[in-house]
Amino acid sequence: LSELVVGRRVLLPYTVYKVYRQLRSSELDLLRRAALDCIIMQANSPQASLRKTAMRALSELVDMDISVLTLRPVEETVDMRLRDESSWVRQVTLDLLGRILEGSLSTEANSGEVTPRLLSMESSEATAKAMLLRFHKTVRGRVNDTAVIVRRQATKILSAFVLNHPDHPDVIPVTLDLLRRSTDSEALRNLVMGTFELLWFMDDEPTPEAAKQLSRVVDASRSMAAAVGDILLELLRRFRKTIGSRKNSKGYEFAIRRWTTLILNEFVQLKCQEG
Repeated sequence: LSELVVGRRVLLPYTVYKVYRQLRSSELDLLRRAALDCIIMQANSPQASLRKTAMRALSELVDMDISVLTLRPVEETVDMRLRDESSWVRQVTLDLLGRILEGSLSTEANSGEVTPRLLSMESSEATAKAMLLRFHKTVRGRVNDTAVIVRRQATKILSAFVLNHPDHPDVIPVTLDLLRRSTDSEALRNLVMGTFELLWFMDDEPTPEAAKQLSRVVDASRSMAAAVGDILLELLRRFRKTIGSRKNSKGYEFAIRRWTTLILNEFVQLKCQEG
C-alpha cells in the first residue's frame, strides 16, 4: 500500500477495498487508514471513471464500517462528489447515501413503494439521521439534476429527510422540491404521496405544526406546475380510507373539521404577515 503507483499503473480502488476488508485487526489501523486514503485520493482523481470506481469502493467500505462516513476527509469527498461534473459519479455518490438508509428503512404497503421512515435500530438510525442532516442541503442541489436517475435517488433521500426531521426549518422548501419531482413519473408520484401521507395525514387529530407546514406548502406552491389540488384530493381520499379502518377513531368528519380550523388560522396569520 505504500506504493500507489507501480509502473505508472494506478492501484484500483476496488483492489484497495478488498485489502481493507482483511485488515480487521486493531493492530492494522495504520494499514487500514492507508487503504482508505488511497480510495479518497482516487475519488478526487481528474478521471471521472476512477472517481466513479472509487466512490463505489467507498460505498462498500461504509457498508462494512459505517463509522468511516464520520471521518472529515470522507465527508468532504462525498460532498464534492455529489456536485461532480459527471452524472455517473453523482449517481454512485447518491447510491452510497442510499445504502446507508436501506438498512434502516421500513416498507409501507403503498403501491409497492418503499417509504423512507427509519426503523428503531439505534446505531443505524442515529447514523442515518446524522447523514441526512449533514448532506441534505447538497442533495437538494441534485433534486433538479439533468440526469433522471440522479433526481430519483435525490428524491428518495429527501423523502427520508423530511420524515425523520419533520421539525427541521428546511422541511417546507424540501417538500416543495418533492412536489416538483412528483410530476416526473408515476413511481416518484407514489413516493411523494406516501411521504406526504406519513408527514401530515397519519394521526386522527392533526397537530398545529402539521397544519402550519401544509398551509405554507400550499401557499408557496400556487405558481408551480405540479397539480397540488389533485395531490391534496388523493391524500384526503387515502386519509378517509385510513381513518375508516381504525376501530377507535373519532372519524373523518371530526378530523376534517380540525384540519379546516387549523389551516384557516394559519392562512389568516400568513395574510397578516404579508399585510
